[in-house]
Amino acid sequence: MAQSLFGTCDTTADTAIKVVTCADFDTLISGIVINVYFTYANTNTSISLNVNGTGEKVVYVDSSSMLEWEAGATKSFVYYNNQWRLINPTSVGTTYSAATTAANGLMSSSDKIKLNGIDEKYVPYIKTSTGSTNTVIDAPENNWFGFLQQKNDNSVSI
Repeated sequence: MAQSLFGTCDTTADTAIKVVTCADFDTLISGIVINVYFTYANTNTSISLNVNGTGEKVVYVDSSSMLEWEAGATKSFVYYNNQWRLINPTSVGTTYSAATTAANGLMSSSDKIKLNGIDEKYVPYIKTSTGSTNTVIDAPENNWFGFLQQKNDNSVSI
């Protein structure tokens, strides 16, 4: 099982070699995970980590824009194949808009149109009544969910 550690970095935003201090870290072992709190933002698109003086090791990520972060960010890295790999990359200033019928957001505008077109009578609701042995779950008439009966052993019968 990989060990996970926590360290801090006070290296300035424009410095490419990030110096990390981490208690209980002394050897680079494949699979070790370190979570690093960065006091300053990072504006460099190519960086290395030097954890407790173990040597400068390049940080790998799929896109250099993912190496930018804001001050106070905590980033996770795993050591593998003589390099640090950023586990949780995100771009600075990434925002997501709500989808509308005219513009994409976290879903496409065509999916938003479909979602808006669902008739409320097809949206299930659950009404429960509890007896001494069963919980009854009803759905509206003409709903494909039908009638479900949950038994005390958590099995469900239709």
